[in-house]
Amino acid sequence: MLLWVFACTYRLKFTYDSSTPDEVTWSGYVLEDLSGKKDPLYLEDDGVFQVVDLDDQPIADGEHSGKGYWYVDVPTDTEVAIRISGSQHVSSVWRARTPNGRAYWLTGALFTQYTSSFDALVKALDQFDGLDPEDLADGKVVHLWGQPLDPDAWAGAVVTAKGGDGADVPMFTFAVDDKKGLVTEAGDQPVDFFFGANAAPGDVTLHVEAVDGRVAETTYPTRGGDLVTAAFFDLGAKP
Repeated sequence: MLLWVFACTYRLKFTYDSSTPDEVTWSGYVLEDLSGKKDPLYLEDDGVFQVVDLDDQPIADGEHSGKGYWYVDVPTDTEVAIRISGSQHVSSVWRARTPNGRAYWLTGALFTQYTSSFDALVKALDQFDGLDPEDLADGKVVHLWGQPLDPDAWAGAVVTAKGGDGADVPMFTFAVDDKKGLVTEAGDQPVDFFFGANAAPGDVTLHVEAVDGRVAETTYPTRGGDLVTAAFFDLGAKP
């Protein structure tokens, strides 16, 4: 945030427009995969960055300006969804609120995933009872994947979801042991990521109830083949 401080004498008068513009530019780098490499992988001009309203109607298409940098003109202070995809990527759907003025998202805040990377994750999770994800490439279902902003706050949380047809979607929470290279169901432990498979397309709702009483819910407008991407999912302020 930029803070401008003006110093003046009583003889000087300043006038300014304090109104909020109808449309603003929003921009930043978009990653094409969550790779463990030192240098980030950027989504280039063969990718797709689209902002839609909550009825999944297009608002604006992002423009690529080089080296993974994207910008888009959006209406101010509006709840939207963002769909990021590419020829070798899953179609990742995010939820966001547009800014009130010219703004930038932090590098790493928006990303998609290589289809090969996501398929490897699905294969690793296939061993857990009750998880039998269909192939997103068939375009018939939607999966949900996300990471808590505060893993400790999610310990023991109840995570549920409903697909576009209103049916319950079984949700799983996982803990990752980086030293041992193991993924286990989190249970009452801190949650590193969560996953749900085979939701019907349409309005997919993710609902979280934390042990401390906090409740968070977000609905994503989806199409068959989408991956609801609920990274940095926040429970809000503690009660």
